Amino acid sequence: MKTMTRRLGLQIMAGAAAAPAAASTASLPNPDAELIELGRRFVELARLRDAASEETTRRLEMARLSYPPGTYRDAILRGIEAREAYETACADADRRSGYADAEDAFEAAMDQMRTTFARMITIRPTTIEGMRAIALGVLDFEWDGNNVEYCEGGAGDVESAAVAVLVAGLLDKPLPERLTDWAAAWI
Repeated sequence: MKTMTRRLGLQIMAGAAAAPAAASTASLPNPDAELIELGRRFVELARLRDAASEETTRRLEMARLSYPPGTYRDAILRGIEAREAYETACADADRRSGYADAEDAFEAAMDQMRTTFARMITIRPTTIEGMRAIALGVLDFEWDGNNVEYCEGGAGDVESAAVAVLVAGLLDKPLPERLTDWAAAWI
């Protein structure tokens, strides 16, 4: 359920540009204290998001058991009425299974995470702990939340490599193997 990559990164940046100055917490006197508090909140929201994602997947599997026989493509080939009946039956199954509610919970958690991260990236850290809090957000939004990753071949190879090294160092994560191979070839 967690399909977040560059598109999500663009949404985060757009959210950051539009975020009010005190979007998610009352401003604390120390910017790093606020970053650390936002980082804690971000981790809690990530756990909620992950639980909502798992529940969404479970509810969708339940809903699919009640879908009408055949596929959407079959329904389209049978005509407009068949397609509409198929869509209605699937929507009813989704509603009965609780899939729509689970999806709403997932989206609500994502919205809160975007707001929190948008606030985090408007604060300039002054300590390693503050930088670590921002790195947690980058790790979760850009990668899978557990491992630092690196994909070569883009226009920003050097920048991507630098971010991967910084995040890995701040969070005590191993460097991706592909990154060390790329660096050796690049030098």
